[in-house]
Amino acid sequence: MPTSAGPLVVKWARDAAGQFRLQATAPAGTGGQIWISLASASATSTPVTSGATFVGRNGLYDVYSVGAGLAEFTSAP
Repeated sequence: MPTSAGPLVVKWARDAAGQFRLQATAPAGTGGQIWISLASASATSTPVTSGATFVGRNGLYDVYSVGAGLAEFTSAP
C-alpha cells in the first residue's frame, strides 16, 4: 500500500497445520499497530523479529506496537 513515507508491504499465509504468519515492512520514520488474527481465545501469537511491544488483546486479535522496518509474527491455534 502506498503511503506518503513510502510503501507499506504486508504478506501473510497460513500453513497446513493452521499456523498463521504475518510479515509487515513499514517505511522509515513510521510506526503503528499490528493486529494479529487468532483462531480462538486460547490461541497465542509470537513476534519473530525484535522491536514489537505487546499492547494487549482485543477480541480475537493480539495487538502490537511496531516501528519502521520488518515486523514478523506467528500465531498458532
